[in-house]
Amino acid sequence: MDELKPCPVCRVPPRIGYCCSEYFVAGDDPLCPVCGNAFTEMHSSEETEVVAWNQRVNKWRADNG
Repeated sequence: MDELKPCPVCRVPPRIGYCCSEYFVAGDDPLCPVCGNAFTEMHSSEETEVVAWNQRVNKWRADNG
């Protein structure tokens, strides 16, 4: 399984959380526009959540240089 990429804004690797049969990404800074409360995708598999997060990081980098 792939590892979570660090947040492209705060550079801190987020954590994977699990609640109510869903995995989610949780950053340390709730005000960060990328890993804070802004990333709300949840998935039933940890691997799918990691892929979704890494795609978000790649898209943010492509859009923001």
